[in-house]
Amino acid sequence: MIPTFGSVAVASPAGANVTSTGTGSSYAAIAIEAWVSQIFNINQTSINYQASSSVIGLQNFAQNLVDFGASEIGYSAGQTSSSPTGPYQYLPDVAGATCLMYNVIGQTGQQVQQLQLSPAAIAGIFTGQITKWNSPVLAALNPSALLPNQPIIVTARGDASGDNYIFSDYVQTTQPSVWQAFTAAMGVGNGPTAIWPTPTGAPSNTFNESKWVLQNGSDSASNYVASSPYTITYVEAGYAQEHNLPCAYVENQSGNYVRPSELGDAIALTNDTVNVATGEQSLANVFNAGQAGAYPISAYSYLVTPTSNISPAKGAVLSAFILFLACQGQQSAGTLGYSPLPTNLVGFDFTGIEKINGHVPVPSAINAQTCPNPYINGQLQSQGEPPLLGAPQGGGFTGQITVGAAGGGSQSAAATAAASAKSQGTGGAAAILKRSSAPGGGSAAAGQTAGVALVAASSHLLGMPGPTGQILVWTLAFLVLLLVPLAALTLARRKRANGDADTSLSTEGSDVDA
Repeated sequence: MIPTFGSVAVASPAGANVTSTGTGSSYAAIAIEAWVSQIFNINQTSINYQASSSVIGLQNFAQNLVDFGASEIGYSAGQTSSSPTGPYQYLPDVAGATCLMYNVIGQTGQQVQQLQLSPAAIAGIFTGQITKWNSPVLAALNPSALLPNQPIIVTARGDASGDNYIFSDYVQTTQPSVWQAFTAAMGVGNGPTAIWPTPTGAPSNTFNESKWVLQNGSDSASNYVASSPYTITYVEAGYAQEHNLPCAYVENQSGNYVRPSELGDAIALTNDTVNVATGEQSLANVFNAGQAGAYPISAYSYLVTPTSNISPAKGAVLSAFILFLACQGQQSAGTLGYSPLPTNLVGFDFTGIEKINGHVPVPSAINAQTCPNPYINGQLQSQGEPPLLGAPQGGGFTGQITVGAAGGGSQSAAATAAASAKSQGTGGAAAILKRSSAPGGGSAAAGQTAGVALVAASSHLLGMPGPTGQILVWTLAFLVLLLVPLAALTLARRKRANGDADTSLSTEGSDVDA
């Protein structure tokens, strides 16, 4: 019997001993490694993928060391020392988001759960200008978070990576003057870069990186933050999800603070532009997305594959993998911390598969039966598609495309999407952080009541409803039990002191940012 995915029969391609090898992006690695395991279990298609970095993926592919690379940046960005000598193409594999993953214990002794960051604050932190968690800038953005008087330990990527490139592109796009001054001080060119700028000589007084820690790979960066208080890094959202640590809410162009989510990423990426001639993306409009629910630091990742210059046996294995990830593989995108590919990029992948030597048969139509991508079978309601410059609608795919025809049920696509969003790890739920008035006329993040946010978050992770009202009562009762004896003890001490001056507690002053 031939195993299937969707209703597409896919035999084990080209024999039992053929493996297609790839390396590159750690940004997309959580998804790619899951798909490698899934397709092997389905029909023993053998893919060997080693997570490294986008630049290593591009470099190794160019040097013919692997059959495919994975990257968020292309060769035209000039981040590699070599380019492929044979024909190649970029094929989207998944949508993702750069999460500002942090591990901060507030003054209450609890983990800060709803950190809000503006583009200016982000630029300040990651260029070494804001160096304390309770700096005036961060305190003003988070008045109810009770941020600690601790140094910010920035955990940056020390290797040449797609994460560095996307994030530096975001800072340059949203805060161009800051980035220009920073790169000039670091002695590098003004522009996005796969290597994060660090001092080459004496430390800069303005751009202070003395507390920074460099880590290679998203896994190492996220592991370091998970085990080290007062740290922050930038990784794909799936890594924060794996460690049960929060992503910051980032202010978008509309003024809303939004965290990464299956929905928020998809909304922002409707502003992406994919150039069909080169296959590469332009993210400036994503970073400045104007929709209320858009998470602005979102991007697509893609595979770099050969076309005619691959053996038929390996081409069959590689094309089967791409067909799988574009369709059934996208079912797990939201759970893994990503967002599925929209329909026109699925069509783009189908067209690319047909260019690979020895490719497996590609369905003549894209629908729920041939391609159970969540947008195609109606599980998720489409937020729109990124424009493909130079290609017809559908990504160049010439067959019929039918969306939302899941069949077998009467539930609407919107209702199904809502149900799916509630069950997904990053999907849909409260992507926008509502703001409420705080004492003194400021604004406070909703849910930052002491003792409530952490327990509610834990309940959510366990799949149980968070009894916020009960937790609040328990918290207040605990505070009463704690404070009444302290008050009685203080009163007794004052009486014994016979008029001695009252003692008072003071906190250390906040640092003044440059």
